[in-house]
Amino acid sequence: MIMILFLILGVVTSALLNRVRGGWTGNLPFGATVARFVWAFGCAAVINAQAAHVGIWGWWMLAIPVLLWLGTVMGWQGSLDLGRNEDSWFRDFAVMTARGLLWTAPTAAAVFWFWGIWAALPLIVAGLLCAALYELAWYAPKSWSLPFARGPEMGEVLFGAAVGFGLTLAPTLASMHA
Repeated sequence: MIMILFLILGVVTSALLNRVRGGWTGNLPFGATVARFVWAFGCAAVINAQAAHVGIWGWWMLAIPVLLWLGTVMGWQGSLDLGRNEDSWFRDFAVMTARGLLWTAPTAAAVFWFWGIWAALPLIVAGLLCAALYELAWYAPKSWSLPFARGPEMGEVLFGAAVGFGLTLAPTLASMHA
C-alpha cells in the first residue's frame, strides 16, 4: 500500500514540477535554471524517501538532484513541435527520443551503478518514451489537458509523470533484486 502511495506521489510531483520547469510559472522572479532545480529536488525528495522506506538508502543518493538537473540542461533543438512547423516529424521524433534518453541517463547511470539494471530500466524506458508522450499530448482530449494546453505543455506533464514513475519504481525494484 505504501509503495502505491509513493508511486502516486512520485508521478504527480514529477508531472506537475516538470510543467513548472517548462514554464508554468509564467513570469515569476526565477528563471529556467531555478525551475529545473525545483523539479530535480522535488523528484529527489520522493525517490530518497522511497529508498529509505524500503531500506536501501545510500549517501550517493544526495547527488540525485544534481544528476536530475544535469539531464534537463540540453536544448530541444526545435523538436517540440514534432514536425508541425519545421523539420520533419521523423527528425523531431528522433531528436526528442535522444533528448529523453539523455535527460534520464545521468540518474539511470547512477542507479545502475549502485542498484543494478532492474532498477535503472524504468528510467531508461521513461527516457525512450519522451517523443511518444509528447506526440500523444498533441492528440490528448481537451478534458485531459486542463489547465494545460495540448502539445508541449501537456507533453511536459506526461513525460514528467513517466520519469516520476521510473524514479519512484527504481528503489522498489532495487530492494526486490538486492
